[in-house]
Amino acid sequence: MSPFQMVCFSVAGIAYLAARPDLVRHVVAMVDRKSASNAVMLAALLLAGFMPDGCDRIPIPNPFPPVPTPTPNPTPGPSPTPPNPSPVVDRGAWVLILEESDSRTEAVAKFSGSELSEGLAGRGLNYRIYDDDADEAKDLVAIAKSVPWVIIVDRNGKPLSDFSFPATVQELDAKIKQVTGL
Repeated sequence: MSPFQMVCFSVAGIAYLAARPDLVRHVVAMVDRKSASNAVMLAALLLAGFMPDGCDRIPIPNPFPPVPTPTPNPTPGPSPTPPNPSPVVDRGAWVLILEESDSRTEAVAKFSGSELSEGLAGRGLNYRIYDDDADEAKDLVAIAKSVPWVIIVDRNGKPLSDFSFPATVQELDAKIKQVTGL
């Protein structure tokens, strides 16, 4: 070690020890033994982060204050897309069809005599066709936007879905399966 390095370590060690009076006793003990080079080496070790026996529980303060880092400014990402709701499997649900019976459409006529209308009961579903002029259809007329209209309700009468009557029986069957799961 060069004399310049020894002076640097000595000055740094003395400055460090001035801030840490609890460690001075270790240095004084070494100086009393006429071992100045040991004192300088101890100061160098202390600066490097090494502690003498018994001093490892004493925290070494950071000589530099922490530099605050700028906080990130998060930007909202794309909103998550909700999963497709699974159909309600509800045996006993009703497929209600609202129509103007005086001007029945061909699609409704095909449904009333189709295998689908017969097969709904086998799938656990009920169906009924209402005339929009009937007193018992007033609640359905309030829901329907036009006629013919399909309203699917659960067994308690809670509406699950409503839509315009599809052009084909196959499309109606697909919509019923989509809504009820049956």
